[in-house]
Amino acid sequence: MAMDCPYINFMAIYIISASLLGTNSGRGVTHWKLNEQGSSIVEGNESDRNYVKTDPVFALLIEHYPPKMGPTRRLKTGKNKLSKKAAPGSNLSSQAMTGPPAYEVFQSSTFHCGDPVNETMYDNLLGIAKRKTHPLFEEPEVSLIFKKNELDQLDLKTIEENLQSSLEESPMSVVLCNQIGNYLRMKGNTYHAIECFRKALYTAPNNADILLNLARVLYNLKYLDDAVYLTRRSLEMQPANLNCWLQHFTLGEILKESGEKKEAAIHFRNALDLNPSFQPAEIQLQELGTIADESFDFYTYLIIGFLVVTILGDVFQVMSKSGKWKTT
Repeated sequence: MAMDCPYINFMAIYIISASLLGTNSGRGVTHWKLNEQGSSIVEGNESDRNYVKTDPVFALLIEHYPPKMGPTRRLKTGKNKLSKKAAPGSNLSSQAMTGPPAYEVFQSSTFHCGDPVNETMYDNLLGIAKRKTHPLFEEPEVSLIFKKNELDQLDLKTIEENLQSSLEESPMSVVLCNQIGNYLRMKGNTYHAIECFRKALYTAPNNADILLNLARVLYNLKYLDDAVYLTRRSLEMQPANLNCWLQHFTLGEILKESGEKKEAAIHFRNALDLNPSFQPAEIQLQELGTIADESFDFYTYLIIGFLVVTILGDVFQVMSKSGKWKTT
């Protein structure tokens, strides 16, 4: 029968396809949601385009979480010092390190990066685990990040309003969380600054800039081991096409305060090689000049001694062959 009417097969396929398309009602999938009483599941209204915001269950289901990454091996930071131990000669006042926790001072503040993330791969660090106990620490030098040049005057209120507005549109933006974290560093809000960097690292755990910013916060709070670890990781994660002088300089500062002055001098030298006009690195090298000189003198004397012994040995062999050293 099909052979007598070759078009019947095509007509059947057409009818089946048309019926399938007709039952789809112009939608790819059906949206289901809870009713207003929350007692049953009903079909969502197609005209309601705002269901992601109005339906918390649906918003939870479509929430995107990056894949969880396993913990990385913690790098050695030299001598086994206590992370919270402050180095001698610290320029931080005792009041700055023993004041009320920033978590309590800014508890009523509404400007931050929103709800904190549950877990990051850096939460094992002591300085992050104890973030609620950290005192206020203002970093006015961070204002340079928000300036076009050093002479600009910052309008903190305008900056905060712009950041808040952007955050409402992109609450999980890595760049925005990093910017807000730096802004909070200026205000001394160490707790919410760390939470912002944690939120950014939750999505981008290998971002060199965020790792370095977080390392700086922990360095100021005297968690030296944590700061060294984060700065080394930032140095490893820095893209090859970008200059890493700031990572070297930061490592030099932390290692110098930790007592690792020889390694600190190496990083200051690397920072100056990569950024010859950066005077702070040159000043640090001058302060560590005696360390470098002692190391240089030791190896210089060792080489000179080796050359002297070698030359005397050659002279002795030549004179022995000539017979001048024969005994009578």
